Amino acid sequence: MKNAFLKFFILPLLITGLLSCVHPETAPSDRQQDLEKLVEKSTQQKETLSEDAHPLAFDYLPKAKQGYVDWVEALRQGIIHPRENLTGDPNVPTMPPLDFNIIFQAKGDIPDVVYPHRPHTEWLDCRNCHPGIFKMQAGSNPVTMEKIIQGEFCGRCHGKVAFPLSDCTRCHSKPKS
Repeated sequence: MKNAFLKFFILPLLITGLLSCVHPETAPSDRQQDLEKLVEKSTQQKETLSEDAHPLAFDYLPKAKQGYVDWVEALRQGIIHPRENLTGDPNVPTMPPLDFNIIFQAKGDIPDVVYPHRPHTEWLDCRNCHPGIFKMQAGSNPVTMEKIIQGEFCGRCHGKVAFPLSDCTRCHSKPKS
């Protein structure tokens, strides 16, 4: 029943949302069809990060409105305690969380993306993303939803182990000024 709900209700909403992100004057219908196929293929290949997809052992963890585990909230509530580093060695220096945001300008009328460093650096070392996934220079990362869906940039984690891409407003949260 839930798979039918995802296939016939959530997937069309996600596709419609992604397609609305593309400005019609700058994107021919071929590109819209390609993006639609990409989202469909991505959804078929990946297990949806919903309540059903998580093991029973995760039931005690806090959930986001969409039903997936909210790992940041679990960390903030002290329910989980990630390691400081991969070795577990307390002598390896760690950086304190960085508390600043990066704004990515979104095309068209959709809200801009706010990338908050704090929830990422509370449990990830900077080297997880820099310089391998993201260059540390403004404007040097050609991030697009297409590339994210293909597993690049944010898509390295989101849609896999972090919250799903269908939660659009989690990132697209800064209204245009």
